[in-house]
Amino acid sequence: AFVRQMEWEASQTVWLYRDASESMNYKVKKDYAEILMLSLGMLLLGGGEQVSLLGTDLAPQTGYPSIQRIYEMLVAQTHLSEGGRPVAAKSHAVLISDFYFPLEQLNSFCEQLAARHVKGMLVQVFDPSERTLPYNGRVRFQDIENAAGDTLDIQQVEAVRAEYEQKFIAHQESLAAMAKGFGWVFEKFSTDIKP
Repeated sequence: AFVRQMEWEASQTVWLYRDASESMNYKVKKDYAEILMLSLGMLLLGGGEQVSLLGTDLAPQTGYPSIQRIYEMLVAQTHLSEGGRPVAAKSHAVLISDFYFPLEQLNSFCEQLAARHVKGMLVQVFDPSERTLPYNGRVRFQDIENAAGDTLDIQQVEAVRAEYEQKFIAHQESLAAMAKGFGWVFEKFSTDIKP
């Protein structure tokens, strides 16, 4: 007697997103995020999967040469939204950002995807100075995400460094917990480490 097991193989669709907000322009974060995203795209396309850009009209692409089309469409990906082509149920999403915006907004977005059984990954990209706040003395911080450009003057940044580092770690822990709650994965990358 022989038992033959057959496994159905079908390509998966992966929706990629890299944050293009102003905070990503700090040092090399945006370039780093794009390198991660395009490298992942090349691996997926080379493995026979379908790849598209979240929030654009780009149809899921197949075949390794499609990476050029994905790169050219990056300018259309301006903010985290599902505008354009809707994310298909039971597909995958990879969101690459510094996630320096209200987590309620991210949670709401991910919740809508998870309700359609989309599996995902949150990838935080940050500069080492954003983790450690290495400045000394009086520093003026400006909110570049806010059109009003609100500023915050700190007389002795050393006095708030420990609290800042704790809040940074708490933010990462919140992202990890959110991802876990949806059955997703959380990863973090510092730009001083090669992608």
